Amino acid sequence: STDGSIKIINSYCEKDERIKLFPNDKNCGAAASRNKALREAKGRWIAFLDSDDLLMPTCIEKLVNKANETNAEIVMCKHHSDESNNYGGQLLFSKEILTTNAECIKSFAMSWFNVAPWCKLIKKEFLLDNNIFFKEGIINEDAPWSFQLCLNAQRIAFLQEDLYYYRYNSNSIMSKS
Repeated sequence: STDGSIKIINSYCEKDERIKLFPNDKNCGAAASRNKALREAKGRWIAFLDSDDLLMPTCIEKLVNKANETNAEIVMCKHHSDESNNYGGQLLFSKEILTTNAECIKSFAMSWFNVAPWCKLIKKEFLLDNNIFFKEGIINEDAPWSFQLCLNAQRIAFLQEDLYYYRYNSNSIMSKS
């Protein structure tokens, strides 16, 4: 990053020991950075936040509560965007939970949720036990990653609340590709 992000993150690290920075030697892309974070993370849950997006103040708390209440490996929420064209896809499923692997696979095939890693809370152990990492060096690595989630999941819960704010970036890799 060229905007002083590392300095800003280090200031947070100094104030809160729970915050860790795992810098890369060079810009290796989102997939490699996410994979590194998955390997280094110490917590029970994984949630992704893109650098230009925002979490609603209660997002993580509500997702964790839903995960604990449903014993789901994955919990997904809705997102809000100021863009009217629903970039990132929408949560189109109205059930509270899927409880079989066949339902989880069908949910992916029917596009009942977006394939981006954001808007999701996932058990770290589930990801590591099933060796679910992002394919590096490709564009739209989110889709095969989400497919792997669904191939392995037994329980996916849904929270019908806009808890993530997605900002469309016309200069992003996906917008330009």
